[in-house]
Amino acid sequence: MIIPDDRIDDFIKRWENAFGETLSRDEARTRAMQLIELYKAIGRGPSKERVARARQPPEEPRTRDELGGT
Repeated sequence: MIIPDDRIDDFIKRWENAFGETLSRDEARTRAMQLIELYKAIGRGPSKERVARARQPPEEPRTRDELGGT
């Protein structure tokens, strides 16, 4: 994916306003791509395996003895 320079310039300004740090264009492109990947991952949601585990009843709490504590 190619992000146009005008969008990168806007990203640089927004980053500076949010974090007080000025990014180079290369740094801004890297950060923007990381942000896009994060949004994609969030949009995909949890994996089927994770959903299946979440639906299982919780394990019984273990005692200190079972955990090896004193």
